[in-house]
Amino acid sequence: MPLPVTDPPPRAPQARELFERSERERTIALPPQAELARAARRLAAALRSGEVEEVGAACSALVELLAVFYAVPPPRVEVLQVRPRTLREGWEMQLHGEYDPESATIRVWMRTAVRRQLVAFPTLCETLLHEFCHHLDCVRWGDTWHTRGFYERVRRLYTHALRMRWVDPVWRRGRGGRWWMDLHAMRVARRGAQGD
Repeated sequence: MPLPVTDPPPRAPQARELFERSERERTIALPPQAELARAARRLAAALRSGEVEEVGAACSALVELLAVFYAVPPPRVEVLQVRPRTLREGWEMQLHGEYDPESATIRVWMRTAVRRQLVAFPTLCETLLHEFCHHLDCVRWGDTWHTRGFYERVRRLYTHALRMRWVDPVWRRGRGGRWWMDLHAMRVARRGAQGD
């Protein structure tokens, strides 16, 4: 997954209010773990098959489970093959997933851009949950932002689905009101917690 970096705070007052609400909301109600973990295992098996239809059905099933739990209309899910990529002056960006609020559609890609290999299951699962959280924000609040609260809500769902131990995010201040999640510090903390 790309490094979690927040959006800069918007200047418009109404947008700023929604941004700050998302920033404050660091937790999320979690669906029954057994059901969510079962849906995640189905997605992992589907991805191993390499069949786009199977992966699409498993993604849709997981998203529908979440939509029922959060009492929102389920978004449409499209699973596409090879990630699009952008090359600019020495750097590359691959698109893992996207959410279109106008059509309430989640798109995820199941193959890497260069080698066209199947993506790792944790990456696909976290991408799908990330895009679902955009959908959830849009339904509840009318807009969605990459805030620290947003990333923490995604991470809570992800660790719950994969039955991982929760580690508090480590945030570092960036420029222009942005923050970035220090994944290395969190991996070190997770290893330390497992050694206890």
